[in-house]
Amino acid sequence: MDATPGWSRSRRWLLEACGRRFVLDHPGHAAHAGGPPPPHLQQVRVLRGWRNDLLADRAEGHVWSPRLMRHVLDHRLARIDGPFRSDPPARRRLVRRHVLRMRGLLEHAWFATAVPVGASIVLPDARHDVPFHNGRLWAVPDLVRDATRSVVLFRSGRAPTAVLDLEAALCVAWVDATRAWPAPVRLSVMHAAHHGWLRHVVVVDDDLRRAAADLVRMDRLEIRRLLRLWRRRGHRALPLAEHPKACEGCAHKVDCPQTAGKKGAGPLTLDAPRR
Repeated sequence: MDATPGWSRSRRWLLEACGRRFVLDHPGHAAHAGGPPPPHLQQVRVLRGWRNDLLADRAEGHVWSPRLMRHVLDHRLARIDGPFRSDPPARRRLVRRHVLRMRGLLEHAWFATAVPVGASIVLPDARHDVPFHNGRLWAVPDLVRDATRSVVLFRSGRAPTAVLDLEAALCVAWVDATRAWPAPVRLSVMHAAHHGWLRHVVVVDDDLRRAAADLVRMDRLEIRRLLRLWRRRGHRALPLAEHPKACEGCAHKVDCPQTAGKKGAGPLTLDAPRR
């Protein structure tokens, strides 16, 4: 586990939902660092890489057709070891959904104007954090337009407006720490809904910046608390998810005390505390 993890929405949700899964999912743990990632994590990486390839090629003046989008994404997902290989219909449904979503984004009136074909763009990598005065920042924008110094953040699913505003403030802090030019005060959040893309403009003021800094500081304290429990008493001391939906798709269901309790299994031998 990384000794200095920072903030992102996925890590924040995982930290609140299940402390044990949070520790096991982070790199640095000897039992999981060298093995292949679970299928659901491989799928997330494939989708992100496919989307970044579309945007990078668009910046070079090349536009993919929907047929080519479907073919490339289906081919990449078929190479994942897991349930997607044995269920082609489910994979095709997933491919159609994401192709329609990307077509809607590229055809969106504001996005087509703000980020035209051939525009110079930067696609940050969320796996690289940057130093921050209250911790480290993992939350990065999905697209930075160098020519107009604009920043775009893509999000899908249900999210309160306050969450989007706070994440936008963290992305502005990331831009301030990594780019030579100051981050814009106004940041565009493209939110994918079931009927299309919605543009949400966030004005990052001083109050939002302070709230983002407080969130990073609060998460660092919570992560340190989890680390102390893990090192002293092992995985049994870490909090487990209370809602069954939090266990869906978890790669660590095997040997999980909560799953074993539901099945009536005997005591499990978990990893010893790290020295």
